[in-house]
This record gives sequence, C-alpha cells and structure tokens, in this order.
Amino acid sequence: MMNSFALFPLLSILPLVLPFKGKGKRGILLAIFLSAFSILLGFRNNFMVAGFLNAVLFIAAGLFQYPLKREVQEAVSNSLQRQLYLQAELSKKQLECEKLESQRKKLQEEAEQISKRYLFAKSLVSYMEEVPILEDLNSIFSFEKNLLGYGFATNPDLEPELDVSKDEKIWKSFFAKGFLDQEGWNKILQLLPLNLNRSEDRIFTPLDRILKTEVYLDGKKTEDLYLVGSPVRWQGRAHGLLFFLLEGSVSDDFLDKVSFAVQLLGLGFHKIHLYRKIVERSRRDGLTNLYLRRVFLERLSEEISFTKRYGTSFSLLMLDLDHFKLVNDRYGHLAGDMVLKKIAEILKSNVHHGVNICRYGGEEFALLIGLAPQEVVLATAEHLRSAIENSAIEISEGVTIKITVSIGVAHYLPEAPLAEELIQRADHALYQAKESGRNGVREWKV
Repeated sequence: MMNSFALFPLLSILPLVLPFKGKGKRGILLAIFLSAFSILLGFRNNFMVAGFLNAVLFIAAGLFQYPLKREVQEAVSNSLQRQLYLQAELSKKQLECEKLESQRKKLQEEAEQISKRYLFAKSLVSYMEEVPILEDLNSIFSFEKNLLGYGFATNPDLEPELDVSKDEKIWKSFFAKGFLDQEGWNKILQLLPLNLNRSEDRIFTPLDRILKTEVYLDGKKTEDLYLVGSPVRWQGRAHGLLFFLLEGSVSDDFLDKVSFAVQLLGLGFHKIHLYRKIVERSRRDGLTNLYLRRVFLERLSEEISFTKRYGTSFSLLMLDLDHFKLVNDRYGHLAGDMVLKKIAEILKSNVHHGVNICRYGGEEFALLIGLAPQEVVLATAEHLRSAIENSAIEISEGVTIKITVSIGVAHYLPEAPLAEELIQRADHALYQAKESGRNGVREWKV
C-alpha cells in the first residue's frame, strides 16, 4: 500500500494542470476527491500520517491556481497599465514630433524667406535699372497667396522737395505686375489722397507709415480688395510709391515685408540715382554743365542713324565767341569763365529741351536741332545770335561787358555725307561768318 501512496504525488499534478486547460473548477473537485480518497485509504490501512500528508498535497495543488491566478491578473493589469502609459507617452512624443516638425517647416520657410531677402538685397548691387529690381521683388512676396499683384508709381512732376497737397493727383504707375496693368493702377491711384510727406496722415499705419485702404474700381468700392502701399524714400524724400493689391485680410507679417521691401528699394534706387548722377556728370562740362564733345559726337552718330532710317533731317550749328581772347587778356580768365557760363545759360534758355547743346572746345559750342525745316533752323540761329549780342554779362560788381558770336549752319539729309564732313561743312560756314565781319549767321551751301 505504501507503493500506492508513492504514486499520489504524481496524481497531484492533475489539479495543477487542469486550470491551465481552462478547467479550474474540475481541478478543485479532483483535488477534494483525491484528498478524501487519500485519507480514507490511509485510515483503512493504518497509514494515517501518509494519508493526511497526501490529502494536504492534493488540497495545496488544487488551491495553487488562485494565488497564481491573482499574480497573473496583477501582471496583466500592470502590463495593461504599462501599455496605456507607453501609448500616452508615444502620443505625447508624436505630438512633440509634430510640433517640432511644424517648427522645422516654419524655420525652413523663414530661412527660405531670409535667403530670398538676402539674394534680393544682393541683387541691388548689380542692377543699374529699376525694372529688374522690381521684377526680383516678387521673390520676397511669392509666399503670399492672397497677393493679386504689385506695382511702383513715380511722380515726375514733383519738385525735389516733394511738397504736395492732398488734392493733387500726380502719381503715375511706372511698373505693374500681376492682376492689373499700369492703366488699371493709375485709375486706383487717382482716387487716393497721397501726401507722403505728412506723417500725421491717418491713412498710414504706424508700421513705417504704410498705406492700407480699400480699393475703388470704376468708381465703386470693392468688397474684399485692399491696397497696401508705402513710399520709397532716400535722402529724406519720397521718390516713389510701392503698392500691392490683396484679396482678403492683410496680416502684420505682410506689412512687415512691405516695410522691409521699401527700405531695400530705397537703398537700391538711391544707388542707381547716384550712379546715373555720376555718369551724367562724367558726360558734362564742369564749367557750363553742357555735354562734352565726345557725348555730342555720340549723339551726332545716333541722329545720323535715325535720319537714314526714317528719312528725316537735322541741322548742326557751330558757335564761336568773337574776340574771346581779348576778354581773357583784359579781364582775366575768371571773367572768361563767367562769360562762358552765361553763354551756356542763354543757349539753354532760348532753345527747347530736345536740342542737344555741347561745349565743343574752348569758346566754341555746338547744337543739334532735329526734325526742323531749314528756315526754322536759320531763324533759331539768328535768334541765338541776337540774344547773345543783346545780353549784358556782369563779370564783377558794377562791370558788365557784351560779346557777340559767329554761327555756322549745316543741314544733314539722308543722302548727305558722314559726320566728319558735316562738321567740316558747319566749320566752313562758321569761317565764312568770321570772314564776313563776325557777329553773323552763315549757312553752308554747295
């Protein structure tokens, strides 16, 4: 019988295995049955101790599933909590990643905008004309989805001081890109009170005095169109107006871009202005402010090309001051300089702006008069001679002198010779005027 009790520990495995098969209750019932059988068998065979020990073993094996199950449930619960925590952390990290990605994209856009601003500012160094600069301005505002177009207006009728009343409608479109052409912009600008020198004007925002106003088209107010503009300034004066047409709201970021753009344009246009001023000064005589001889010869070549192409004509006048050497010898070279300046002023004030005047050399001047009949040219030459003869030139306080000029005239027709021979003809006519007693006008004739 002891050999039978030896098999009982092996039977105790059954109550342990059944719960893992999903049969926990059967394992308990089996443990109770085996315990009772062990006690009964031990009682009948006088092995009470062995019977009770095996009974305890069976009961322990049957009840072992409950603490194990509790531990498993606790482990599952902890695992679920850990999973929920990890999911929450993952969601948090995902949100942080999305936020960082958004910040990265924003920084990338800002870096791209800064790069474009830098490239635009860099381009200002190389451009010597306004239009390429205004074309490149599109790179700064390319991200603006509600931007319909932009343009630039100038005011050629203004004096340099730009002192204009609000009622004056003098701003004209110089450049247009996008929704409206220059004529369309002009219609809008005519309806705006643009006095750019008064900072207290209420139509300007505090941000660098930027104009923000509603748009009128064909005399009617639009519903969702806005005009944003700002004066382009240098040396304390407004020389132009940069304006934008937008649909919908206008953001502060856009106004900041406008403020930045007008500052760069002011620098770029000022550089162009200085460059042109230097170039123009290099083309003019320092004493009389008339064109130099080399510039005059360039204009003469251009005039000949134009005449040959369109079958027109022009005339060349050569002027020489009579007895100018006596003025220098008697009154000094400073007085001679004053005479030359006065003659230049008389010439400029007695011909229209389309006439090219130059100081040809020393006391000699040259004029190009295009698209005028020969008799009109001769009348103009006589008028200039008379104006100079009747002018009293003050060379010092209380001292005035008079001087006369001799003028030679040569006409250029499409079948006429080259520039050199035309100059020789005018010189020959001038020589004839000198030989005829000076203070006269002579026309070259075959």
